[in-house]
Amino acid sequence: ITLTEMANGVTITGAISALGTQDFTARPPTVLISYSDGSSDTVPVTISSVSQANFTHSVDINLKSMSSMEVKQEDSLNINVGMSNVQQNQSYNILLERHVAVVSVGSGGGGGSLPWYTLLLLPFLIRFKRAKT
Repeated sequence: ITLTEMANGVTITGAISALGTQDFTARPPTVLISYSDGSSDTVPVTISSVSQANFTHSVDINLKSMSSMEVKQEDSLNINVGMSNVQQNQSYNILLERHVAVVSVGSGGGGGSLPWYTLLLLPFLIRFKRAKT
């Protein structure tokens, strides 16, 4: 490990949140920062829960000019952020949306099932029917 002093350091921090049922513990997000010279850095991501992650990355902008940041997660749409104008510390709040809709399919039967609260109406309906007859 070589430690060097940054003459003009910029720190990029971010919080990544899942907007769906993505599981970051099973499939963690990745963050890649690309530079104008064609190189890139993979940024370490810390998973704090199933749907939350964080990252921090420092860059000496005298040595490298950032061009973009890409956030990927297997079950989510990719996020690309232009970074060519970043000249000072930046903080990002990234919300990852599922790329596949989660659809729950119930059993057939035509009309579907009644909500549970309709059971509360049943005694009133029986009384109403008795009162009419």
